[in-house]
Amino acid sequence: MLVAARQNAWNWPARILAVLWAIPWVWFALAVGVSEIVGGSIQTIPYLLGWLAALIGLVLTVWRWPRVGGVVMIAAAIAAAVYFNRTDTRLLLALPAGVVGIMAVAGSYAGRMPR
Repeated sequence: MLVAARQNAWNWPARILAVLWAIPWVWFALAVGVSEIVGGSIQTIPYLLGWLAALIGLVLTVWRWPRVGGVVMIAAAIAAAVYFNRTDTRLLLALPAGVVGIMAVAGSYAGRMPR
């Protein structure tokens, strides 16, 4: 029981931060996608659906399988840091995803490490 309590103590903040990280990006993707669609660019729909599926999938993976989701979030953070070559963009995209990933992985191991 103590092991589960320690895991939840780390998993819940990671879950909450994952949701808080995804909300603005979902909003941004919807705003850009809808404005493009209203402007007459129907071919934006697959890109919009892909971004929404990726963001929601990341959050659900962190929520359901914290260790796997954490590793995926860390990989996404590294990919964003490599792809975007500006410090401000790295801080907005890569750093929060990396923090969530590290918290999720740490939470999945909490209580399993010997003292």
